Amino acid sequence: MPIFQKKYQFDRYVLEEFLGSGSSAEVWKVSEIGSNVQWALKILAPGSGLDEYGQFVFREEFEKTLELHHPNILQAATMGEFQSQPYIIMPLSEKGSVMKQLRDRMMKQKQAGLNTFSNLFSENELAQMIFQISSAIAYLHSYGIIHKDVKPDNILIFGSDEHLDNYKLTDFGISTKIRKTIQKQSNQHLNTNSGMTPAYASPEVFKGDAHPASDIFSLAISIYELATGDIPAGSSGIGIGLAMLNGVKFPNLQGEYSVRFKQLIQKCCELSPSDRASAEDICKWSAHFLEKGFWPELISKQEPSTTPAQMQEPENQQFQNQTSGINSTTDFQLPVTPLPNQSISSLPFQKANPAQNGAHRSLNFAKWAMYAFLFLAGLWLIKFILIRNFSREADLQFAKGNITEARAKYLKAAWFSDDDKIKSKVEVCTQLLQNYKQVGLFAKGRAKVITQTQKTGYVNQAGILKVDTAFAGGREFIDGIAMVFNNDRQYGIVNTEGLLIVPCQYRSIQIKNGGQVVLEDQKGIVEIRKIN
Repeated sequence: MPIFQKKYQFDRYVLEEFLGSGSSAEVWKVSEIGSNVQWALKILAPGSGLDEYGQFVFREEFEKTLELHHPNILQAATMGEFQSQPYIIMPLSEKGSVMKQLRDRMMKQKQAGLNTFSNLFSENELAQMIFQISSAIAYLHSYGIIHKDVKPDNILIFGSDEHLDNYKLTDFGISTKIRKTIQKQSNQHLNTNSGMTPAYASPEVFKGDAHPASDIFSLAISIYELATGDIPAGSSGIGIGLAMLNGVKFPNLQGEYSVRFKQLIQKCCELSPSDRASAEDICKWSAHFLEKGFWPELISKQEPSTTPAQMQEPENQQFQNQTSGINSTTDFQLPVTPLPNQSISSLPFQKANPAQNGAHRSLNFAKWAMYAFLFLAGLWLIKFILIRNFSREADLQFAKGNITEARAKYLKAAWFSDDDKIKSKVEVCTQLLQNYKQVGLFAKGRAKVITQTQKTGYVNQAGILKVDTAFAGGREFIDGIAMVFNNDRQYGIVNTEGLLIVPCQYRSIQIKNGGQVVLEDQKGIVEIRKIN
């Protein structure tokens, strides 16, 4: 039962509908007083509240999430405290969580008279979910953040398209430090050392060791539950992660799903974190499925795998397969046949025919010319593959704002290529590293940069400063505009050309899709404005 009641006024918000609760929070659909805007309100430590230290921890941890922005991460609009109870204001998902969607589908099957659940979600739906959420997890991991509580309840559904949902990962800002503080001050029992929900926790979590691969395990358990209607080892009363520490093997996924999809789930749920796929891996694999309609082959570390005819591998993988048996110079040694035990002068040589010698030499020349051509063609192919792969990896790291890694990849590509475009990208990376302390994610062709003096501006992909470093902070661009703030924490909006189109004089600003912004002035008056 919720602690708060409907129609209760919590700070500037009126509680309208109870959406759910966890071990340390309640979530309500609320309306903001003075406007028609509806939000999702998450109240932490409901009823008990936090002391001054607990509130300080909450503010400190929440501030770290303000610099993060990803299309599949639910970005909080604002935070606050009311009667010693911290709260977070988030965009409202009318469709609710993936767990709600699962329960609705299970109810429909029950009403249809089915006693077992299977194929509750199609493979395409699950691939779309894996692609979006693994992308969000990879983004968090690139910032050194482990989510630590990936589960269907924390995956919300947005979007008006009935056939293409936009999934957003939530609760990433509620760190282990906050969870422990809330549960300690409200006398709650902490289920695991990391604060994870035990049913979705990986084996290492029960030993007190949270790892980026722990998020992958939790995502795979979530997908398993969506496919079957139950978590693995659900009937045993303990999480599968704890059961695996006691020798239980991870069960095979049942249902009418492809073999490779089932292998992917197994790969994400290996006992050892180092044996699991990474977030980047499963993001690429799911993108492959969504583009081509089938999963790429998962190559085992222990056994070589034969590629089916219908599965085209990347060129660099084909080359690796062709040369995988060549590991030392002994593979290139020619067989030597010993001569009979007699002197060379006693061997029966015959006098050569000049015409035969000429034809023989012509054949040898053609043969060696062909060998030379194939050798040079092979070298060119290797060079092409290396340049392409290094450039692609560099572009990906550059887009993420990982400039050091991008520069290293561009340098490797430039070593094999004389392309001026690659060399210019090396120079751009060098300038960004020299001029700025931090470079953020590129969104709409702009990336936030922070100088050595902690000033914020924005550059384009050529490294040219488009928004002057005159601000104390800001967020990534959305639909051509970005929120910035000054030293007094007053908020404004700039466009991609660096013009301050909304002056820094507002208490808070939320940018929504389509150029709509919600402005709150210092007196608490809210204005909704459309910015083209």
